[in-house]
Amino acid sequence: MENLGEKVWRIEAKKAGPHLLVLGGVHGNERTGIQAVRWLLERFGLKGERLKAGTLTVALGNPEAVRRNTRGSAPHRDLNRCFKADLLAAPKTYEEKRAAILATFIAEADFLVDLHAVNTPSKPFVVATEADPQRLELGAAFPCDTYVVAPDEIISGSTDGWIGRCGGYGIGYESGYMKDLTRMSELKTGVGRIMRKLGLTGGAKTATSEQSVITIETPLILEGESFTYAADRGKTSFEPVAKGDILGLMDGKPLKAPFSGLLLFPKPKRLHKTGSPVGFLAVEGK
Repeated sequence: MENLGEKVWRIEAKKAGPHLLVLGGVHGNERTGIQAVRWLLERFGLKGERLKAGTLTVALGNPEAVRRNTRGSAPHRDLNRCFKADLLAAPKTYEEKRAAILATFIAEADFLVDLHAVNTPSKPFVVATEADPQRLELGAAFPCDTYVVAPDEIISGSTDGWIGRCGGYGIGYESGYMKDLTRMSELKTGVGRIMRKLGLTGGAKTATSEQSVITIETPLILEGESFTYAADRGKTSFEPVAKGDILGLMDGKPLKAPFSGLLLFPKPKRLHKTGSPVGFLAVEGK
């Protein structure tokens, strides 16, 4: 195992093969991904298992946020929105500088798995910028029933968006509510299946999950000073909404759903920021 810099490690097999990058801790308070990184380092450490073929790179995305046990190194900082050409070319904040480092490793990989959790109660699901056959196949390795398409033009600057622009294929896996630390078996299952599928490790034929596709259509942008979800809204992802439903109050005025669909990624009030999304609306299907 080679240490490539701050919290980035690489394991290479003698036999050539695909290059997989696994990220955890892009948001420092999402502990399941951090635990998964530690599991991989133990599994393939000095006295551990050897890769059958290919390359495995493992990284903690945001070391400073991990140390602080916070989403970013400072309020409203988000490493997973920093993988944009202009920010990478002239990074200023800690997250932008970290993104510039990670962007090189991401560009070298063929495949990326970025492990996350969400801010409100939710079932586990896969998320990616597209629903093409390669990403769908990667996503099906995780034992969950939902695959969310988050187009890069709606949620820009993500790790999986960056690897896509570099010619590779990436997915994210949201293990559910960030305070639920009981999901490690699902993370291990999914990552293990992907490594077997790519030929990095041996083992039985890789199983897959049947997953329905949901596509994010629009962000709910906080255009004013404040937003408060309605009493029965914003408590969990995948809440059904009907066209015209009142989602909450924007500066005291009702915000109505522009179409029927599902509410995804509702942000708790502490993460609300003028000009940024407080949630997203999605529809079923590609």
